[in-house]
Amino acid sequence: MFDKIIVVSEVSNASAEMVKCIKNLRSLGAEECLLIQCFNPQDVDTGVSSYLTSIFNENLKNQSAMLAEQGFIVKTQIIAGNIKNEINRIAQEEQYSLIVVGAEKHSIVGSLFLGGVAYDILYGATKPILLIKESNLKQTTADTKDLIQHILFPTDFSKNADIAFEQVKEMVKNGVKKVTIFHIQDESKINPYLLHRLVEFNEIDNGRLQKLKDELLALNEVEVQIQIRRSINN
Repeated sequence: MFDKIIVVSEVSNASAEMVKCIKNLRSLGAEECLLIQCFNPQDVDTGVSSYLTSIFNENLKNQSAMLAEQGFIVKTQIIAGNIKNEINRIAQEEQYSLIVVGAEKHSIVGSLFLGGVAYDILYGATKPILLIKESNLKQTTADTKDLIQHILFPTDFSKNADIAFEQVKEMVKNGVKKVTIFHIQDESKINPYLLHRLVEFNEIDNGRLQKLKDELLALNEVEVQIQIRRSINN
């Protein structure tokens, strides 16, 4: 389902760990990988640009070797300009099906370039995003970093949620073994005038979640849990 993916690289240990753990995407059909190193020329002094390019090329060389070992067909590219726009343009024009980006504490070099671009890409993307947090990389060993072992799918039953659920269905078809479908009752829309109908709303939404669960169970052998919780406003 994710046959062609973009991986946004940085010059940092966390970025290298991120590259190591995406091998699980091979089971979702990922074959081709474009490894991109980004920078904004406005943030870089002209006198150091050639030096930084050599650092980027070395980083791409090392990380592309890791990806090749995992079975990916790898291309590399250094892009300059508005990072969010450039990555999303490439993903759209060249028909990449997934963008992988890390959200991490930055090294001295890395902080110059990515900054908040992970979230810029996340909110501006027209393609699915896999956002990998640095804290998640530290919690597991190299042998247990399975990004698709358990999928959490939060839904508000909107059209956008329906689009996202189609991706979850494809992942289940491709072998994901556990999914939790999650909905939060928005207290601000219920309290105080509709609080007496909370049980009724829960029953309606539980039925919606059960329908989604049944759709997944019909696709493959998968464990599906459903949960409804109520938001708490301070």
